[in-house]
Amino acid sequence: MMPHQRRVLLVEDSRSDAAELQESLKGAGLLAFTFTHVQTWAEAVERLRDEPFDILLLDLSLPDVTGREAFLRARAAAPALPIVLLTGLEDQAASLGALREGVQDYLIKGHMDGRQVAQALRFAIERKQAQAELQRARDELDFRVQQRTAELKQSVGILKTEIEYRQQVEQALRESEQRYRTLFEAAPVGIGISNSEGRVLAFNHRLCEMAHLSPEEARTTPASAFYVDPTQRRRLLDQLQRTGRVDEAETLFRGKDGSLLLCLVHMEEIQLGQEKVLMTIVQDITRQKQTERRLEGVAALLKLFANRPSRKEYLEEVVRLLRDWCGCSSGGVRLLDQHGRIPYAAHTGFNRQFLQQESALSLTRSDCACIRVLQGNLRREDQRCRSADGSFFCNCTTRLIGQAKQSVVKCASTACLNAGYESIAHTAVRYGNELLGTIHLADRRAGRFPVETIQFIESVAPLVGEAIHQFSIEEALRESEARFRSMFERHTAAMLLREPDSGALVDANPAAAAFYGYSREHLRTMNLADLNTLPRKTIDAYRRRALGHHAPLVFPHRLASGQIRTVEVYSSPVTVQGRKLLFSIIHDITERKLLEKQVLEISEQERARVGRDLHDSLGGKLSGAALIGKTLARRLAARSWPEASLANEVVRAINESITDTRSIARGLCPVELSVGGLAGGLAELAADTQRRSGISCRFQHDERVHIPDRYVALNLFQIAREAVANAVRHGRPRHVTIRLGRTADEICLEVRHDGKGLPPDLHQTKGLGLGTMKYRAGAIGGHFAIESSTNGMVVTCTLPVAALGDTQPEAPRS
Repeated sequence: MMPHQRRVLLVEDSRSDAAELQESLKGAGLLAFTFTHVQTWAEAVERLRDEPFDILLLDLSLPDVTGREAFLRARAAAPALPIVLLTGLEDQAASLGALREGVQDYLIKGHMDGRQVAQALRFAIERKQAQAELQRARDELDFRVQQRTAELKQSVGILKTEIEYRQQVEQALRESEQRYRTLFEAAPVGIGISNSEGRVLAFNHRLCEMAHLSPEEARTTPASAFYVDPTQRRRLLDQLQRTGRVDEAETLFRGKDGSLLLCLVHMEEIQLGQEKVLMTIVQDITRQKQTERRLEGVAALLKLFANRPSRKEYLEEVVRLLRDWCGCSSGGVRLLDQHGRIPYAAHTGFNRQFLQQESALSLTRSDCACIRVLQGNLRREDQRCRSADGSFFCNCTTRLIGQAKQSVVKCASTACLNAGYESIAHTAVRYGNELLGTIHLADRRAGRFPVETIQFIESVAPLVGEAIHQFSIEEALRESEARFRSMFERHTAAMLLREPDSGALVDANPAAAAFYGYSREHLRTMNLADLNTLPRKTIDAYRRRALGHHAPLVFPHRLASGQIRTVEVYSSPVTVQGRKLLFSIIHDITERKLLEKQVLEISEQERARVGRDLHDSLGGKLSGAALIGKTLARRLAARSWPEASLANEVVRAINESITDTRSIARGLCPVELSVGGLAGGLAELAADTQRRSGISCRFQHDERVHIPDRYVALNLFQIAREAVANAVRHGRPRHVTIRLGRTADEICLEVRHDGKGLPPDLHQTKGLGLGTMKYRAGAIGGHFAIESSTNGMVVTCTLPVAALGDTQPEAPRS
C-alpha cells in the first residue's frame, strides 16, 4: 500500500537544480513526495491560491524576489504552510535569520542527499503541525481557565490525547516531547504528575510558583505535604477510584512559606508509558474568592441601605455584617459629635466599661496612636500601624507595646489594652473630605486583620459615609418639613400647596379655607383654575415671565361666594415627603389696589387740573402778551425805530412758550385732550416726540385693541411716555417705535429704539423712571419687562384681555 504522498511546491528558477533535487529523492527510493515546480514567485502565488500543498521549498534567489524578502512574502502568502529554504553557502546567515522569523529549515545546494532532503521536509511538516497544535492547545488552555469546568475537562483531554500520541509515535518522541514540555510549562494553571505512592514526578512552573518551591524541592516533596488537611487527599483519591475522575473540588493548600491557597482541583489517571500516573490540575481561585467575598459584603451593605431603615438600625446591621465578615468578636461605628468626641452610634461585643472609656476619646485632645493615625499626625513609630489608605490596624498589641518606647505606652488606648484586645482596626468614615466617624473592630486573638481585610473595610467605609450623610439629610429634611407643616397650619396668611404642572391643589391651610370660603377637604379636590379667573394660557405666560425674578404675581381669584378678589401670589418650589410641589402664599390686596387706583386717579386729576390751568390761564395770558408784542412791533416798525426787530424776537419767544405750554398741558392731560382715546394719545405722543426731538418716532396700532377703562389707559400712556422720554434722553436712538397690539389673550404695549441699552450699573442709575413704570404696570395687573442690548432696548407692558372686561375693538383709525 502506497504511503500518503506529501505535495511539495518547489520554487526554483534553475530547472537543472530542481531536476537534480527530485532525482536525489528517487535515487534514495523515497517516493512519499509529489513535486510541483515553478520558476518565479509570481507563479508560486498563483499555484498557492489554486492548489493545496503540504510544504513550500523556496529558493532565495528568484528572478522576481530575492533574499529575506522572498521568505517574508512566502510567509505572508501562506502563513499555515511550512517553509524550507534552498540556499548557497554564502547565504547561510540569511537562512539562520529566517529560522528565527518562522521558517522551519534550510538546505544548502550541493551539500544534501535524498534522505537529508526527505528528512528535512518531513520534520518541517511535523514541526509546523506541532507549532499549530501548540498554539491551539494554548488557546484552548486560556479558554479553560476562563470557563473553569469546561476548560479543565478539555485541558485534561488534550493532555491525555497528547500523552497517548507520544506512546504511539515513538519515532516523533523527541520533537513532541519538547512541544508538550513547552505547553506544560506555559500553562496558566498548576499541573502536577505523581505516581500511586504520591511521589511527585513533574511540577510545571505555575504550580511551583503557587507552592513557593523550586523544581528540585517540588520533586522531593510528597504530594500529601501540600494539603492543609492531609485526609482530604485521601478522600479525593477515593472519589477518583469510584468515579474515574475528580472535577472542580475546592481544596485548601499550604505553600512552603505558610500561605494558604484555595484551589479548584481536577484529578484523572492517565497512561504514561507503561505506568498509570495521576495528573492533577490546580487552579488558584484565592483572589477570585476574596473578590467574590468582598463583592458580597459590598452588595449586602448596599442592600441594607436600599431597604432604608432608620440610621440606628442601619448602623447596627452594618456592625453585625462587618463583624461576621472579618471574623472578629467586637465592632462598632462611632460618629463624630459637636464636641470632637467619637462615641459609639452602634456596637456589638464591647462591655459597658470599655464603651464608657472609648466614648470619651476626643479627636482634638486624645493622644492615642489610633487617633494620631486617623488624624494624619503620625509619629515615626506609628508608621507600622498605618495602612496605605490611612487606617490604623495592629494584629498583636502585646508585641507593639513591647517594641514601643515608654512614652508610646502611656498614650496608647488603655481601654483596648485593659480589655485584652490583641487585634485592633480603626478606619475613618468620610463623606467627601468631611470626617463623619470611624469603624472600630477588635478581637482578643492575634492576627485577625490581615491587609486584605483592612482593604475591604476601607472600600466599604465610603459607602457607610454616604449612607450616614443621606440619613442626616433625611433627618434634617424631616425636621424642615415638620417646621414647614407647623408654619403652614398656624400662619394667618392663606397658603396653598399644588402640583406645579397640572395645578391640582394638594393642600390648603386653615387661613386659605377661611379666605376662599371652602372647606380644606373641598379645596383639596379643586384645581387652581377653579380659583383664578384668568385663562390658563395667560397664567402660564405670566409665570414664565416671572421665572428668576422672585417677584409676586397679581391675579383675580374667585371666592366661594362668587366675589372676585385681587390677590398677590408669592410662589416657590418645595419638596414635601419626596414630592415636588409649588408652595404659594396668597395676600388679599383688593383694598390696596382700590386705594392705589384712587391715589393714581387723584394724581391724574391733579395733573389734568394743572394741565387745564396751564392751557387756559397761562396760555391765555401768554397769547395776550403775544398780541401786545405784535402791536408794539408794528408801531416801532412804522416809525422805523431799530427796536422793532427786538420786539419781534420777544413775540417769537412768547409764541414758543405758548407752544411749550400747550405741549406740557397735553402731556399732563393726554387722554382727555385726545378724542381718539389711548390710541390717539399715543399717536399724538409719537408726533410730538418727532417734532420736538427730530428723532424718527412712529406709532403702530392694532385696531383690535380696545381699552374701555380710563384708569388702565392713563397708566399705559404714562408708561409709554416715560419709556419714550428715556429713549430720547439716554438712548440717543435714530428710530423709536411705539406699538399697541394684542393677541387672543393679552394686550401688549411696546416701546422699542435702536440706540444705547441700559447702563451696566443700572441699580445705581437714578432718574430713568423704571420703578415708576413697573409700579404702574403692577397697578393695572400687567407685567413689565425690559430687554436691553448693544443694539437698543425694548420696554413692554402686557396685561390680560380678560382683566379689561369689554373686549370689543375700537373703531378703525386712519
